Amino acid sequence: MAGRGRIAPHIFQVHDAQPPLLGPPLHVVHILDETLQDRLVVHHRKIHDLLADNQHVVATHAALKQELNASHNKLVTHVALKQELDASHNELVVAENIAARARAERDVEVREVLERSVKAEA
Repeated sequence: MAGRGRIAPHIFQVHDAQPPLLGPPLHVVHILDETLQDRLVVHHRKIHDLLADNQHVVATHAALKQELNASHNKLVTHVALKQELDASHNELVVAENIAARARAERDVEVREVLERSVKAEA
């Protein structure tokens, strides 16, 4: 009865250096931790570099968008000025035609007056 509730000592004796249920030895875990930490540092650096690149791309995009808007505004202004210039040119052509007709009418009137005055003198 003295042995009741007691487990035989040979059950607790572990003969393997690494029992299958207890996981890898500590030195292997330490190496894995260092490797994992090194990978995390590399990934962190890559993420930081990507963030910096992304900020550069965003800044470049904003600058290019401003330049595009400025160019668009200049183009709109240029088109409006071209339309005004064309309209002014058309008005000038109309004015030249009116002036030419007026000169022709005046020349006809001057000839008629000259002819009447020549007839009156004769």
